[in-house]
Parts: sequence; structure tokens; C-alpha cells
Amino acid sequence: MKNIITIYVDFNGIENFTHGDPANKELYICLTGLGTLSSLCQYQIQLKEGLNLTLVDPDGMTINSAEVFFDKNKVSSNNTGWYAKFKNGDIWDDEPTEFDYKTHLCFNCRKDLMPHFKLIGRSFSGNCPFCNTPIMFPMLPP
Repeated sequence: MKNIITIYVDFNGIENFTHGDPANKELYICLTGLGTLSSLCQYQIQLKEGLNLTLVDPDGMTINSAEVFFDKNKVSSNNTGWYAKFKNGDIWDDEPTEFDYKTHLCFNCRKDLMPHFKLIGRSFSGNCPFCNTPIMFPMLPP
């Protein structure tokens, strides 16, 4: 059964950290990027350890249940430190998913931040100009 809430991810970020049977191999995917952040804000989901999410990409690749975890050793200017882990056999093809690339809602006040990003560039280190909530609120470290 498919979860109702699906979060956009870039499947190019899949990493392999274990060896063995390919179907049971544990894989990790970094939860970073504009699409992931926008999805989290849309559904008002703040990442936390142990959270289970359905992850999709626009081509329809899907992971039905991936468990979220945080790795403080991987935090950098381009990595939030948030990952989701899953088994290789949990990836399947579904119908292509439509994703709204033109809207990015503030997690708190729900105002569209895309006009703000057009003015300042895609700098996600700041705060919402309307309510002062950190733009990266859904991906803040635990």
C-alpha cells in the first residue's frame, strides 16, 4: 500500500554503504535540494529520526517506505546531513510524478517564496521575509 504523502528526491544521490545480496543491500539517499525542501514545506513535514516517507522522482522511480536518519558527520554547505535508508529491492517504477517547480511555500506562513528566491538567488540560508521562519526549517538538525 502506498503512503499518501510523497516527497520528491533526486535519485542520483543514492549511496551504497553495505555489500551482499543485491536485493537486501541497504542503500542511503541524501535528502537535500530544492525539490526535497519544497515537498517537505508543502506537506509541513520536519525531518526527524525514524520518520518513514515515500520518496519519488519525476520519472516515477519510487521507494515506498524509507526511514529517515541524521548523520552529523556529513553536514556541509551542500549536505543537510539528512538521509533515508532503504533496501535495494524497495525501489520500483511507478507512473511519472508531476512536481510543481514554480512554487515553494514557507513551512510556517504558507506564502510562496519563489518570488523571494528570484530576488536573492537560491540561497536557502536565510529566513522567510514574511514570518522570519528559517527557509531550511524542515531540514534543521535534530
